[in-house]
This record gives sequence, structure tokens and C-alpha cells, in this order.
Amino acid sequence: MNDKIRSPIRHMLQGLAHWMAYRYEMSNIQLIEADAVFVATDILRANLPKDYKVEREITKKTLSIVAGERIDLGIKSEESSYECLIEFKLADATNKGYEGDVNKLSQIKQQEEKIDCLVVILYRKPCFYNEPEEFIAKSGIASRKIIEVGNNKALVNVRCICNSFTSSTNPKSIKTICLELL
Repeated sequence: MNDKIRSPIRHMLQGLAHWMAYRYEMSNIQLIEADAVFVATDILRANLPKDYKVEREITKKTLSIVAGERIDLGIKSEESSYECLIEFKLADATNKGYEGDVNKLSQIKQQEEKIDCLVVILYRKPCFYNEPEEFIAKSGIASRKIIEVGNNKALVNVRCICNSFTSSTNPKSIKTICLELL
């Protein structure tokens, strides 16, 4: 992953975890994926270098390569095309729904190896420290293993896991998990 976008993506993941925890504590309105993508866009725009821009809802016409439906978010430099494509998925919205996003991005990754493809899984409800076990090691950090996901058996690395702070009313944290397609 390009060093210029690595840190802003990490800030976005951590910011989303804290923002979702805040929303969980302060509001009984259930978070939707579009809200998270909007906040992620704002965080990235604030942290990316000036020669990068963030776009939402990218279509296959914009990518000029065969892709599925729309892609939630893309990071683009002024000199080149997309450097990173990101799909967001609410963990509790569908049972392992992130697999569809992995399959969609794996088609792109096969055609354009230079594009970083990430799937961000959002746990909008508090988790115990060691949940979800397939992505988190017993020590609570990202499980540094390559896993096969989806119908195409795409290889995925657990890039990082970000946790929100806990509170006196909620001892569990909200998590964001970033999967990177290899």
C-alpha cells in the first residue's frame, strides 16, 4: 500500500470506531452503511495529502475495468487513476455479507494488481475483546494470516483492527476491521 495513503486510512478506521461508539452511546437511531461511508470520506479528506481526492459511489464506467455494481469509496491521485478502492459492510446486516464485497473487489484486483482493494467491516454494536474470532488473535490484535474468502477463494489479509474506547456504561468496544485483498 502506498505510504501516502496508509496513515490516512488508519486514521479513518480509528475515527470510524470512535464515531460509531459515540453514535451508539448518544442515539437510539441505528447506524446505516451510507452514514459510515460519508464520515469515512470526511476523515480521509482531512488526512490525505492535497494531491489526492476521495470519491464515493464509483461505477464501473469510471473505473474502465469490469466490476460489479458500485464501489463505496475510492482514493485517487491527481497524476494517476484510482490507487485504493474501499467497500464497507455492516457486520450484523447480513451473515458474512462482506464475502460479496470481497468477490467484487477480487475481480478488480485480478485485472489491476496496482489498485489496493480493502473491505472494511463495521461492528456497530459492542464486541467482546476477542470477537470476531476469525479476524482477531487471542491477544486482541489483527490475526496476521491470509484467509480464503468467498466463491472465488480470494486471498485476504487482515490489515488492521481498530477499537473504540469503552465507557462505564459499556465495557465492550466498537470495532472496525480492515481486510486487504492480495
